[in-house]
Amino acid sequence: MAAGRRCLRVAAEVGGTVLLIDAKDERAAAWYARYVALPLLDAPLSTLLPLDLMAEALKSAHPPTKRYLEQQKREKLHIPLHGATPSC
Repeated sequence: MAAGRRCLRVAAEVGGTVLLIDAKDERAAAWYARYVALPLLDAPLSTLLPLDLMAEALKSAHPPTKRYLEQQKREKLHIPLHGATPSC
């Protein structure tokens, strides 16, 4: 999560909305999915993690609950997957 904190600091200065994560394997990708990282359709080990949700997760000692994350997916996540260029 240190990378997440660094990305949040940089995004505050230069702008950014998501962190692009290239997971090393399916197990790592599943771990990131706990934090609402969204897999790319054509590259499931590459995931996008919205910075606003990462900031919320970092504020607490524990990751957000699955119910909360599912609610956030339905209400907040409107990330264009095609042609999008992550800022961080």
